[in-house]
Amino acid sequence: MTHRHVFAYKVLTLGFSDGKSFIPLDFSLHNEKGKKKNYGLTRKQRREQYKKDRSSASHGAKRIKEVRTKKGENLIKMVKRAVKHGIVADYLLTDSWFLCESMIAKIRKIKSGAIHIISMCKMDKRKYSVYFTHTMPVISVIPCHYFQGQKHHFQRVFQRYKFLVTDSFYFF
Repeated sequence: MTHRHVFAYKVLTLGFSDGKSFIPLDFSLHNEKGKKKNYGLTRKQRREQYKKDRSSASHGAKRIKEVRTKKGENLIKMVKRAVKHGIVADYLLTDSWFLCESMIAKIRKIKSGAIHIISMCKMDKRKYSVYFTHTMPVISVIPCHYFQGQKHHFQRVFQRYKFLVTDSFYFF
């Protein structure tokens, strides 16, 4: 083991699942700039990288533009493309880093609010409006008396979770 990592491309995949099978619908590739903004490459490696002048209307130029676009923006575009082609899901399952107020608002605007978001909460100072009455941070929600006896277990991965419906969240 060398205890190091290599910057590479990340793939963002939009798919349809019935709980047993997964059908990929769309994808996008993304690269990381990294802390030094050099994409994890040395100066020599960046100079030796393959480069080609492309017409801005070409498919290659469109993919290069997509690689440099933020993942959240591409997620919205991918969901809109799926809806345009007649594939509308009831729920969109995302990772916690997608969960933000603007993302929820943009997804809920698609198809007049037909798509809901399921995501993990970030353990930060964000405050959630719980059951449309109380506003509290996630740390306070976890031991909250609302959830007595409502613990769930996901046996395959030995995880416990609590189910919570929030209408919105705020930054204070």
